[in-house]
Parts: sequence; structure tokens; C-alpha cells
Amino acid sequence: MVDGVPFPQAFDALLDATIDDEPTYGTRGISPFVANDVRVYSPDIITLMIGTNDIDKLIDVASAFGRLSRLLDKIYAASPNVLVILAQLVPTRTDTTNVNIQLYNSDMRAVVSSKIRQGRHIVLVDMYGAFTVDADYKTTLLGDDLYPNDAGYVRMGQTWYTALAGYLR
Repeated sequence: MVDGVPFPQAFDALLDATIDDEPTYGTRGISPFVANDVRVYSPDIITLMIGTNDIDKLIDVASAFGRLSRLLDKIYAASPNVLVILAQLVPTRTDTTNVNIQLYNSDMRAVVSSKIRQGRHIVLVDMYGAFTVDADYKTTLLGDDLYPNDAGYVRMGQTWYTALAGYLR
């Protein structure tokens, strides 16, 4: 419930997705169908965390932020007034992967600033910092080398809610 009104429970999620289809790597991306899904489901708010698999599989890391920007353009073309709550990626257990994640996360700031200048409704969430605030995050918040465990998902939920709560009233 939000302000006494039932909050819609519908969502769309894909595990192991990349930003774009990447046949060379055998991955399925969200970009090819996101515009249709946004038109069909007509969300007011989209929570989006994308790029983990691109970075983990080293899929053209240097241009990942460009693919993210084009993905956001598709979302806004389908729904110009939607609010996107975009999360930076969480860290992994692998320090070399974390270097690439930090570069991608840094590039996200520029993408978000660009979209804001275009009049888009977008908020950036520091999911990486929400994890690394705990020095032992690799054992307490991650279930494997790449993905959170239950405690990590709780942390993510709390972080999403903090970013989202002000828009729900």
C-alpha cells in the first residue's frame, strides 16, 4: 500500500540479460524488446539495473555506457514521462571485474546527467556504495563471484526503496 492505495505488483525481469543481444557471447539483451514492453505495460516508474553481464563477459566494456544510453532513449521514446530509477552495479568478489564495474558506474553519471539535460526523469542509485560500505561485503552480501546472496538482495531492496520512496507519496 502507498498512501492507502494498493501498489501495482506487476514487474518484468530478466536474469542473465545483457544490454543488447550479443550472439557472439550467446546472450539475450533487453534492448530489442524494451520499447514494446514499456508501451504494453505503461509503467510510471522503471527500476533498472543493467550491465552486470556485459561487464562480467567483457562485452565491449568501453562502449557499454553508449549501449545503456541508447537503451534509455528507447525507453523514453516509448514513454517520455516515465521515471527511471537507474542503479549502478553492485561489486563482485573479483577485484579486476570491480575495476570495470567502477568505470561503468562512473560513466553512468554522465549518461544520467545527459538525460536530465534532455528533460528526462531519471535518478541514479549508488548500489555499489551501498555494498562497499561494509568492508566484508564479499562474504556477507555476495552469494557467488557475481550475484548477491539473500542479505545482499535485502540491501538492494532497502537501497531501491530509499531512492524510490519520495516518488511514491
